[in-house]
Amino acid sequence: MRPDPVSFDLVAPAAEADLAVAQRTLPELVADAIVQGIGAGRLKPGERLYEPNLCERLRVSRAPIREALRILQVQGIVEGEPQRGLSVCLFDEKRRAEVYEIRHALERISIPKAAARLRAEPEAAQSLKQLIVEMDAIAARGDRLAMNKLDLAFHGEICRIAGNEVLMNLWRGLARQVLIILALETTSKLLLPAIRDQHVSLLATMHSGTQKELEKEITSHIAEPWSDGWPGTGSKKTSATRPTRGGRKPKSTIEQKGGFHA
Repeated sequence: MRPDPVSFDLVAPAAEADLAVAQRTLPELVADAIVQGIGAGRLKPGERLYEPNLCERLRVSRAPIREALRILQVQGIVEGEPQRGLSVCLFDEKRRAEVYEIRHALERISIPKAAARLRAEPEAAQSLKQLIVEMDAIAARGDRLAMNKLDLAFHGEICRIAGNEVLMNLWRGLARQVLIILALETTSKLLLPAIRDQHVSLLATMHSGTQKELEKEITSHIAEPWSDGWPGTGSKKTSATRPTRGGRKPKSTIEQKGGFHA
C-alpha cells in the first residue's frame, strides 16, 4: 500500500534563523522539512520514511533526500538502515531527558558568554529583541509550533552571539531534537504570551543580572518543558508553565521550487 503523502511546510531551522538561505545546502533544507513534519505531527514517532514519497512531496531527487536522512540519522532523529528503511525515532522519556541534559550543559556555556558580550556591546542584543517582537505576533495568532521555532531561534541567536563556532554547530544538531520534543510534549500549561515574557526576563538577566541570578534563570528556563519536573527524574518544579521554540520562515530553495504539493 502506498503511504499517505507527507504534507507540511518547510521552514529554516530555529538555530539558523540568522543565516541566509543561500548559505544552506539542499540536504539541510530537506532535513529541516522532515523535522518540521515531525513537529507538526504529520510524521509520527516510529513511522517509516519512504524516499519516493518524500521526493514527490519535496520535488527533489533522491540524492538530497538520502543525504538529509543521513544527517538526521547522525543527529539521532531517524533510525534504522538505509537499505532496510529508516523510521522516525520514538523520543521516549529517556531520550527526552538525555537531550535536555545536554541542552542545559550547552546553555550554561552559551548564555553567560553571550551575556558578557551584550554587556560590552549592547547593540548586539538587537536581533534578540527582534525575535521577541516576533513572539508577540505569534502569541496573538496562537500558533504554538511557530512559537516553538521562535524560541529555538532565540537560543540559536544566543549561541551565535556567544561567538563559539563549535558550540553553534552542536546547537544546530540539538535544536532539531528539541523542536520535536517540544511538539510531542502535550501537557504544557504555559500560555504563549508567557513564553515571550520568559525570554524578556532571560534577556534582562543577561544584561544586568548577577552570575547567581543568571544561573538560576538558565536552570528555570531550560527545565520549563516539563510542568511536573525533569523527565525520568521524578523531581518536581514549582513553575506550572513553560516556553516553546522557533524561527522565521524565509523563502527557501524548496519553497521557490514549489514546496510541498498534495
